[in-house]
Amino acid sequence: MGELIDLRARLERREADEDGAAARARLAACVHVAGGRAKLARLLTARLGWTVRASHVAAWETVTTPTADVLLAAEAVAGRRRTATGRIVAAAGRGLDLRAVAAACGPAVVADVVLRYAVETPRAELDPAAHPLASCVLRRDVVDLLAWPVTGRAPAALEGTEPPELADDERAAFFGHCREVIERAEARFRGPADPQPHRQALYFAQWDPSTQAWVQDLERRERRRWRPRLGWTPRWVAARSAAITQARQGNPAPLREFVARGLTDPACQDADLAYWCYWVGEINTIWATDNVMASGDDSWNGRLLLKRLTAGITPEEPLLDLHAASISALLDRRPDLIQDPGAAAQIALNTERTLAGDALDPPTRRRLEDLHLTATTAGR
Repeated sequence: MGELIDLRARLERREADEDGAAARARLAACVHVAGGRAKLARLLTARLGWTVRASHVAAWETVTTPTADVLLAAEAVAGRRRTATGRIVAAAGRGLDLRAVAAACGPAVVADVVLRYAVETPRAELDPAAHPLASCVLRRDVVDLLAWPVTGRAPAALEGTEPPELADDERAAFFGHCREVIERAEARFRGPADPQPHRQALYFAQWDPSTQAWVQDLERRERRRWRPRLGWTPRWVAARSAAITQARQGNPAPLREFVARGLTDPACQDADLAYWCYWVGEINTIWATDNVMASGDDSWNGRLLLKRLTAGITPEEPLLDLHAASISALLDRRPDLIQDPGAAAQIALNTERTLAGDALDPPTRRRLEDLHLTATTAGR
């Protein structure tokens, strides 16, 4: 009997030790989030109403198990200062399809970096030229993951997965950061060069329903700054992005104007196709700057791009005018792609359905008629 009592006592002590270690680990996490023992001590002093010193926090973190009220207070005050790090990666890890999770986690790291920088960077430290977006052109996989916590829309491969948590004040900080990037870049860069953080932040800003009038005004300004006679410039990219945003919001006129004026130069057509290939993942190398799309690199084969553009040949597609122009340019440069019977049949089917509508822009209708004829001829 004595041995049984002794065993029970040892188990209880071990459980207490394990509980104490877990509590100290939770407090250590609070120290990390709060920014150090001294900062957490100040926060706890204000929260608990009695003086807490950094030495007290160190003891609770490393030797003495903190009391329940101390631990709850620490988690409460640190919770308001939790970092954005890892939230998108963590949410992607809860995905239902392991292959989708594996494919998403690389882009999720990039999305997490952008999210954390936007939410946590003090205004005084913000410099558009030193922004993370100044060193990277984001692809669709990253942008879709970044939009997830901000808008609640999950990437297609992760539908049904619980979204990353983003508090209202953090969402406001994200959009405030985007606006600050744009306004500082507007004041600093007025020539044909356009730092890419500006246009990428402008794309993110469209996710905020409360600032649509401001976003639309900026997009009109971008289109005015771009000069078609100059051919490709970084402003061409900004004008393209602005027109796409307007089309997604139900206004097709700017995109139709861009297609008519911005996709007549062969070099601009090449840049458009290169950017499409990069956006959909057919180009694996991550671009450092927008300039890469105008480098003339045509190492991509276009098969994935053709599939994606063909899927966008539908009456409901807001970017239909751009899809029609881009797929026409693609088949001019890669005529062998239409020899694939499956690709030809899908183009023929989609163009036939779309041509049945009566709201097409005349140049787009002509392109779709040509595509339909090319596809049906190839399929014979």
